[in-house]
Amino acid sequence: MKKVISVMLSVVAVCLMFTACTSNKKEETIDVRQAQRLIQSYTAQELGLTQEQINGAKFLRSDQTRELDGIEYYEILVANTIETGQTDSNGNKLYSIQTIGTYYVTLDGKAAYSVNKDTNELTQLAAKEVPTLSAQEVSELSTQTDKK
Repeated sequence: MKKVISVMLSVVAVCLMFTACTSNKKEETIDVRQAQRLIQSYTAQELGLTQEQINGAKFLRSDQTRELDGIEYYEILVANTIETGQTDSNGNKLYSIQTIGTYYVTLDGKAAYSVNKDTNELTQLAAKEVPTLSAQEVSELSTQTDKK
């Protein structure tokens, strides 16, 4: 149980780091969940990853957008948790998060890009249709919107 809490806290910490990369939101035609689903719909090969890398990986998203060259994107990270070999003061194993892929999706959902780790250059992924949200996800979104 303590391992799970440690991993969850690590994931939350990464997500909180994304909140620093904010910009004014413009008219969106897709939401961040759809952007995440779009990236998840690609195969490991299409994402430039191996099947081994993607097995067990987490797709992390931020509700904040990121602006690059005047265009706003949703940022989606593909990451794995790795044991550090260390323990905390209570003897729980510690984990780190290793980003294995960074991806951007335009707010209209018409383009998705992978980021080259070495050069930081964007490469456009093959166009795909944005997966639709389930009824439950739509309901959750409207509940969140009502709270704002």
